[in-house]
Parts: sequence; structure tokens; C-alpha cells
Amino acid sequence: MALSNWDTLAFGEDGSSCSGAFGLRGDAVLSIYKNWIYIRQPSGWMKESGFGDNVVMQVDHAKMSYAGCDILVEREEMQQACFVFVTDDDYKGNPRFFAGIGCFGTLEVLEYAQIHNPDRLSMLPEGWDDVEFFFSFEDNDGAGVTFPSLTGEGVDSLYLYGPDEEIDRDTGVSEGLYERFISWLEGVTSSHVDARAWFEKVKEARPLRYNQGDAFFAAHFDTTIPATNIGENGPSILKEALGSEE
Repeated sequence: MALSNWDTLAFGEDGSSCSGAFGLRGDAVLSIYKNWIYIRQPSGWMKESGFGDNVVMQVDHAKMSYAGCDILVEREEMQQACFVFVTDDDYKGNPRFFAGIGCFGTLEVLEYAQIHNPDRLSMLPEGWDDVEFFFSFEDNDGAGVTFPSLTGEGVDSLYLYGPDEEIDRDTGVSEGLYERFISWLEGVTSSHVDARAWFEKVKEARPLRYNQGDAFFAAHFDTTIPATNIGENGPSILKEALGSEE
């Protein structure tokens, strides 16, 4: 199931961790889905839109206003993430805020090295940070990266970890990504007095992340979403059901 590859971490209007959905005005609801956002609104949905489940809009990257709220969605390279910040400045005279992350739940090998073993980056050829993209691979000889050759046509491959080194790349929202998010959120809330006060609550809150596939099953069976602290996630419900440790 594709949703089990994706992770969410979000903060609601009281500054504490929440489910990743936020009620805009009227019947509009914003929710983090994979690494973008959906806006659902039964009164605005049209069959001809091509979306189901009352979705009226998919947003990948934008600065926009909708249903009385200001919505900012920006891309982050690490874990193919999106960062979201929403402001409702006139809700019964009390401003409301929401922010969150939607990301791929597995670190690329290069991302893992950048966070956990930055010394391994010295193994890469000079100029590697100008390379447009890297692909990860794992086999019996270890884990590494494949990338466009810096010396000519074709691709180069390089092991960053040996066969006896165990690396757990299924992190969900990683500590490194969360640090980038908090730095970003501090910047986008800095010009709004009430948002700054809300951000201080976020910094003191316990950040909880969850697997989006697990959230789907929790909703289906009417149970609590199995959220965890960053770095404490186990296999998703789907992986446990399939007996996979990937």
C-alpha cells in the first residue's frame, strides 16, 4: 500500500502534535497526504474535477489564500518532503495556526550518511554536491549511491557502507528533517506576534510522527493512530502484516 511509504508530523492550533488535518472556514478541511496537501470541501466539490472524496484541490508548492486562511506549502529536498504552515487570522477574533510535514518515510543512503555519518561524505568525488540527483542501492556488498558521472557520460556507483554495517533507513520523519522544519517554521512565523507565541508552544511540545498507512488502518478500524516519538518508529502495520522487515 503506497500510503505506508509516507510519514506525517503536525502541530495544531494549541501548539501540540495533531493528526495532520486542519479545519479551514466553512466546510473546508486541509490535510497532509503523502508529500502534498489536499483541501476537501463537500460544498465545493464537483464530479468533473477528477478528484474523489470531496477533494477540491491538491497543492504541492504554493503561497495562497483559501476559505479565509493563508496557506504556505514549500518543498524540502530531504525525504522529498513538503512543509506546511496555515494562518487563520480572524476566527472569532482569535488567530489560529497549523503546521506540519509530509515526507517519504525512508532516508536515501546519502541522506542517512549526512545525518549519521557525515565523515562518509569524504568518500564521494570532488564536486559531488553539484550533482543533480543520487539513487540509493543496497546489495550483499553494502549500501551506496549511484549518480551521473562527474568525469563523462554514464553513471558512477560508490559504496558508503560495507556488508557488515547495518543501517536502518526506515525512520519516518527523521531528526534531521525535523530540525530543518523547525528552522523553517521559525522563519515563517517571525513576522506575526501571535504566530511567534504559538511557535514557542510548538518548540516545547512533544513532536509525534506517524505512518500515513497506519493512520488509514486506524481510521478504518476506528482506533487511535499509532504515533511515536521521532526515532522510535517500528515497522508499519502493513509491513508487520506482510512479515517484512524492510
